[in-house]
Amino acid sequence: MLAEAMRSSVAQLESSWEPAPLLVARSYKADNKPTAGEQVTFEQVLIDAGVPAEKRARLLAEAD
Repeated sequence: MLAEAMRSSVAQLESSWEPAPLLVARSYKADNKPTAGEQVTFEQVLIDAGVPAEKRARLLAEAD
């Protein structure tokens, strides 16, 4: 009855209840240990992101 209500066959309904096949997980390892980069100012981040000067000034005023 459920298959009819869903306009499906019983076989399609049963197959949808089967667990999904497991995907093979890949593992990647870095060549070097991670290091902390140099600290930059919020203003420099905004400049690097291409934020216009007027919006940058407004954001910097809000940050104070």
